[in-house]
Order: sequence, then structure tokens, then C-alpha cells
Amino acid sequence: YASDHILKGAYKFKMGEWGLGCSAYKAVNENGDDIMGRNFDYMDAPCYVVWTHPKDGYASISMVDGTFMLTTDHLSPKSIGGRMQAMLAPYLCLDGMNEKGLAISILQIHADGTKQNNGKTDMFATAMIRCCLDKCENVEQAIGMFGQFDVQDTIALGNSLGCSFHYLLTDASGKSAVIEYVDNEMRITRGENLHVTNYYLAEDGGDYSSEYDPEGMERYDDITAALESNNGVLTFDQAFDLLSRVHLNYRHDNNLYDVTTLWSCLYNNDKLTMSMAARMDYDDIYTFSVTEPMMLYAHNSVAVSTPREGLGYR
Repeated sequence: YASDHILKGAYKFKMGEWGLGCSAYKAVNENGDDIMGRNFDYMDAPCYVVWTHPKDGYASISMVDGTFMLTTDHLSPKSIGGRMQAMLAPYLCLDGMNEKGLAISILQIHADGTKQNNGKTDMFATAMIRCCLDKCENVEQAIGMFGQFDVQDTIALGNSLGCSFHYLLTDASGKSAVIEYVDNEMRITRGENLHVTNYYLAEDGGDYSSEYDPEGMERYDDITAALESNNGVLTFDQAFDLLSRVHLNYRHDNNLYDVTTLWSCLYNNDKLTMSMAARMDYDDIYTFSVTEPMMLYAHNSVAVSTPREGLGYR
């Protein structure tokens, strides 16, 4: 759809390889605002903050990895081909939030890619996020939106495990849920202080694979400990301290590239802001408005602790 209708068939869009790490969690801050913290971990790339203001949908802000759309000799949006490809950005968001306070993040699971065949319209994973941000006000509406389509994942890792995804959703009412697919059937996990790394929460979702995600359980346990020790309440500094402690910066053993945390985002579902640190620079954090294409303010020298030593940690 994006290739044909946005690029007018001039360029046939194809997804690149996936080998994402990623972490995400739901919490509240000291003022009672609902927040979602999220690290996006992958190889180094140009990254985009993307605003959309559809006439028949909700305004939203989202984050996009540039390598998912900028390919071949068009690696810069300064070129004509790069500018064309950059128009695909709204359909490639990896996390985001809309003006109603619905936030969503996508994370990889090392499992066979979802390929539903229920006679519904097919929808690719990141375009599914766009549907929710454009049309849904809360978690329950987003779950319903997922159910209207046959969700399709890419399988591009070059190994038998393939590539699947799950999604953390939060909203301004305090609700949160994780959507996963097991044998092409949707599973929904609801609860307080939900958090995810790169393996299933669903009981029938398969075993954790340390071969392909050697530090995934460690990151999950770190987030669990931080949320439990603070009763699910994190200040701005604590939220970014947690994202800093579970960031990734190491050489991937299987895909043979350097995995790094491209961005750490903190979404405030009530204030409708996104605060972002790029490339593990937690000394400079920028806060953006969801409803207006503008940066509100910059934070300097946010206090973060030194990450503990361990596989996958800098």
C-alpha cells in the first residue's frame, strides 16, 4: 500500500533484516501521570521523530528507524530518492503516542513470524501501530483494532526461528496490555506495571531462548526489580535511570553487527509529551509535544546510575 499509494509505484518498499533487542515498561510518575518507558535497540541508524495530523484521525508523535525506509543509495533524506522514501515514515513507527494518550511500542520475539489467514485484510506490524494511533482512544479500542485485521510479520532473520513481535499498549486511564500471537492466534495479557523485553508473556507462548537473546531475561528482571522497589512509581530521573540501566551496546553473536540503543523514550499519557534520549546520551534529553511539531524543552545532566556489568551491557 505504501509503495503503490505514497510512492506511486516508483519504488517498491521492502523491509530490511530485523534483530531488535528493546525493552518497554508501564509505570506512573510522582504526580500520578501514566508513563511508558521504551528503549529501541538495533544497529546504528538515522532516526526520526515523526508527527502526523490526519484530517480524519488523531494527531500523534512516533519514532522511526531510518534504515527501514532509506535503502540502496538513498541513505540520506537529502537526496530525491531519500525524500520519497522518507514519506513512508508514518507506516514504519516503532513506538508512539496519540493525542488521546494511547501509547504503543513494538518489540521482537524470536519465534516464527505471525501470518494470519482469517479472510480479513492483511496488515503489517508497524502499519498496525499506525492504525491504532490514528483511530483508537484507549487500550481496549486498540485491541479491537488488532482484531479487525490479519496481522503479518516479516521473516527475515535467516534462521529457522524467524521473527515475530509483541506490543505494549498503555493509555491515559492507566490501563495497559501486551498483545502477542501464538500459532497465529492473538493473546492478550493485562495487568499493572506490565513490562516486556523479547520473549512471550503468554503462558503458551514458548520458552525463552538465551541463544538469540542472551540478556533478555536480565533486562526483564532489572525492570521488575525497579518497578517493585518503587511500587510502580518512577520520577523522571528514575524512569531514565531505568532505561539507562537496561540499554544495550554489544556485538551481536549471530547477526554480526553492533547492537546499540538508538533511542530511549518516555511517554507521558496524561501530559501528551514524549521525552527522548538519542544514542545513549542521557545527559541531553529532549521533550516534544504530541499535538504540535515542536520541541518543548531540553533537559541537561539527568542523573543516571552506572549500569551493572553483564552480557550485553556497556
